[in-house]
Amino acid sequence: MFGYVRVSTETQVLDGEGLDIQKKKLRNYAERNDLEIVDIVEDAGISGTVELENRPALYSLMDLCKDNKVDTILIYRYDRLARDLPVQLYAENQFLKVGIEFISVSEGNLNGADPMRVAFRQMLGVFAQLDKSLTVNRMADGRRSRVSKGYRAGGALPFGYQYSEDGKSVEVVPERAVIVREMFALSPRWRGEDLAAKLNSKGYKASRGGKWGGKSVENILNNPFYIGKIRLMDGTIIDGKHEPIITMKEWEDAR
Repeated sequence: MFGYVRVSTETQVLDGEGLDIQKKKLRNYAERNDLEIVDIVEDAGISGTVELENRPALYSLMDLCKDNKVDTILIYRYDRLARDLPVQLYAENQFLKVGIEFISVSEGNLNGADPMRVAFRQMLGVFAQLDKSLTVNRMADGRRSRVSKGYRAGGALPFGYQYSEDGKSVEVVPERAVIVREMFALSPRWRGEDLAAKLNSKGYKASRGGKWGGKSVENILNNPFYIGKIRLMDGTIIDGKHEPIITMKEWEDAR
């Protein structure tokens, strides 16, 4: 018997069921049932909606099982196999073709072609997919709610800002704010590539320590985030909860 465990970043955050926890549950199950686990392989940081061919560990298990004359794979739950019903059915079918079946620690042995067992496996797949979809919707709703209240919803921040240590707020990076203010101060006299060249001549570094380009400069000059506002997906601009780096006058002068 081989063991298979999987987590995605989302799973680790929401469920707290990390790789080590799953491995412990597999070993405990094997010990209780007097079973021998040859090895436990893992797909770390891979979504349960990813196809079999893009799961390095799971895909390699077919050859591992055949070479070691093992016909069973132990998993913690069926949603570790997949969180998308078509992906689960395809994976099951590919393994069954070479005589390999799955046993779930949580759901038990559901192997075989008995109609009730097949239906129950499919039901597990349906609910795993439903749970995944609901989670995605909740996260999207949460992001929209935060943005509507003036908070950043996550992702990379504009140059000059960083997340606080607890990740709950946005704060100014003083040494980068100096560059932003200089950029806006120069903008009424310099534009695009010329302004970028001027910044580079002053020794100012871009976000990754490289040189400034005209496009990146224009993006900053047109981003209302620097006056303490947030531009929504539909173009609407609302007041943000973060500290502005420049004044409204500096913003208007840059226009």
